[in-house]
Amino acid sequence: MNVPSGKKTRRSTERYDFPSTIEYLVGSPTTGELYKAVTVNVSRAGIGAYVFAPHQEGLELYIKTSLPVDCHLATVRWNKKVNESFYLIGLQCNGAPLDF
Repeated sequence: MNVPSGKKTRRSTERYDFPSTIEYLVGSPTTGELYKAVTVNVSRAGIGAYVFAPHQEGLELYIKTSLPVDCHLATVRWNKKVNESFYLIGLQCNGAPLDF
């Protein structure tokens, strides 16, 4: 599914609401530790999501769940602690789909 182009904003790509549960791996695309997240929004450039464990900026995540954008490898660009066990992170998409 393609994300439609929208009106101009100061961002390089338009964001779209996309509340969904996703699975991702940290460490390796085949043997990494599996986590779950709840996405807030997506764009061609990245994803906003709530996660249940802190992740350092620069960490690469391998997204297993299909999304309406081509984003199977992403890098954590920022994170914000919401409470003791809940974090909001910004992911930058990094390339072509991986074969899981």
